[in-house]
Amino acid sequence: MRAVAASALRLQRKEFRRHDSRWIPIRLRFAECNDLPAPGTRRIVVLGDSNSATYFSGFGQGPPWPERMLSDFATRFPGAKLELVNSAQFGRTSADVLRTLDQDCLNRSPSIVVLMIGTNDPGYGIPLAQTTANVRAILQRVKALRTASGTPVVVVFAQPPVAQSKHVAETKHIYPAWCPYDQTEDPSNSLKPMKDRYRRLADELDVAFVPVWDRFAERGYDGSQPVKSAYLFDGLHLASEGQRLVATWIGDEIAMRME
Repeated sequence: MRAVAASALRLQRKEFRRHDSRWIPIRLRFAECNDLPAPGTRRIVVLGDSNSATYFSGFGQGPPWPERMLSDFATRFPGAKLELVNSAQFGRTSADVLRTLDQDCLNRSPSIVVLMIGTNDPGYGIPLAQTTANVRAILQRVKALRTASGTPVVVVFAQPPVAQSKHVAETKHIYPAWCPYDQTEDPSNSLKPMKDRYRRLADELDVAFVPVWDRFAERGYDGSQPVKSAYLFDGLHLASEGQRLVATWIGDEIAMRME
C-alpha cells in the first residue's frame, strides 16, 4: 500500500445566517481547490450535509469525521500526501449535491470522493425514488472521472445515520428554524427504506459502501434508544464517538483501495 499523509488544511471563509436571534454558522468550507493538486498529492473531496461538515464541531463534538480521517492517515501511513476538500454543507439534500457537483467536486481534480447524503431529503419532501435517482446520477458522474495519471477515481458511498427517536421535538427545539421534520414524525420511518436502497445501489454501481446505520446497530444502537447517545448527540447528527467511528470506517475503505 502506498503511504498517505495529511497536508495542512486551509480555512477559506465562514458564512453566517440569522436564525431566531442567534448567529449560526451554516457553512465552513476549506480553501477553494479548483487548481490541480500538487505533484504526488491525492485529493479527497467529501460531499454531504452537516454530518460531514465542520458545522457541528461548534456543539462540543470535536472535529468532524473528514478531519479525523485525515489525521488518522497521517499517523497510519506517513510518507505521501493527501489533501482534503470538504464540500459538505449544512442542510444539503441529494438534489443540492447533484446541482453543484461540478463546482464542488468534478472541477477539483479529486483522486478520492466520499458521498454521505440523504438525511434531509425526507424532511423536505423529496421522495425516496428521487433521492435514489439523484444519488445514482452523482455516483455515475464521479465514477466516470479519471485522475491525472488516468486511473479511476476511488468512490466511497456511506449510509447517513439517524435515530428512531420518540423525541424529535427535542431536535425541533434545538434547530427551530431548520429542522424539516414535523414534531410528531419519526425520521427513521423515511430513512430505513433509504439504507436498504443505498446498499443495492452501491452493489449495482460497484462502489465501496460503508453501512453506517448497520454498524451502529452491531454495537447495540439500533436507533430506538433516546435521542442523545454515544453516536448521535441529538438524534440526527454524529456525536464525537460517532464521528470517530465513521472516520475509521470510511478511512479503512479508502486505505484498502490505495496503491
